[in-house]
Amino acid sequence: MPVFTCIKCNEKKDISLFYKEDSKRGHTNKCMNCLKKIRKEYRDNNKIKIQKANKKRRIQKTIEARKSRDKNRCSINIKQRENYKKNREKYILASRESRSKYPEKEKAHNIIRGLIRSGKIIRPSICSACNKTCKPQAHHEDYSKPYEIIWLCRSCHMKHHKGVFEKGNIPLRETE
Repeated sequence: MPVFTCIKCNEKKDISLFYKEDSKRGHTNKCMNCLKKIRKEYRDNNKIKIQKANKKRRIQKTIEARKSRDKNRCSINIKQRENYKKNREKYILASRESRSKYPEKEKAHNIIRGLIRSGKIIRPSICSACNKTCKPQAHHEDYSKPYEIIWLCRSCHMKHHKGVFEKGNIPLRETE
């Protein structure tokens, strides 16, 4: 085995006691023990500088994560948000009209919303129809029976209301 001399401690040591690096020699010119001592000394003497650098790095990572998350958002949702901002008053008016037109529906929704908030009903994490892990929506077959609900993911809920599933014939998963 080749032997190298550490330039810090001037001892001849086996090559396995030196870190590998991309240089002509292929290894560092200081042994592992000397480099560990140098690094520890640096950390001890520059704690504040290292903390600032780490904080800056964390902030930069957070910013990059937010940017990538924003890029991945669906353009349809962005268009919908812009449309809502432009026509906010129309949406609010339409929502009020719908609530006054269907008070039984609004009452059923409010009952379930209140029970979820109080913890008396726990929203499952799986759709009752397709077993997809999600935040399912409460579906009422009959608004006069507000406690009889089926938990459906958004896509299954939309399919049901579009008539893909027949009324009362939602394919439910087996419960244990």
